[in-house]
Amino acid sequence: MREVNTKPQENSKLQKGFNLNDMIEFKIQLEESVVQVFGRKQVEDYLQDFVKQMLLKAAAQDVLEDLQDTDLQNDQEWQTARHLAWQQEKHKYFADK
Repeated sequence: MREVNTKPQENSKLQKGFNLNDMIEFKIQLEESVVQVFGRKQVEDYLQDFVKQMLLKAAAQDVLEDLQDTDLQNDQEWQTARHLAWQQEKHKYFADK
């Protein structure tokens, strides 16, 4: 049996990239009625989608943490890019008169 460290680390796997070759097998127990109602394939698909959502959520959290260190209000390049993007896209938000 392999022990899994659940404490967050300074250099998380998200920062380094996931190694999809490193797999840990989980065995779960479900009520038989769940599998009978939804089918084995749908339950497996749901669990895989759930894990993908967890990975996306973790990646988003890393991005949010990085953004906390960035001061966009005082970043001139960001302000310039934001202004140019608005000039390019503002026609989508105002009706022609």
